[in-house]
Amino acid sequence: MLLTGESPFTGVDNQETYLNISQLKVDYSEETFASVSQKAVDFIKSIFVKNPR
Repeated sequence: MLLTGESPFTGVDNQETYLNISQLKVDYSEETFASVSQKAVDFIKSIFVKNPR
């Protein structure tokens, strides 16, 4: 939210949003990240790696 001004996890309702968060399903669309540098996008992708343990 700090980079784009909107949540990358937003779903059509609260249940879908919670599911997106728990599954680390992030919207990396060009529209969402149009004003964000590629380095910043790469950083965000690197911290959203789910640890199976």
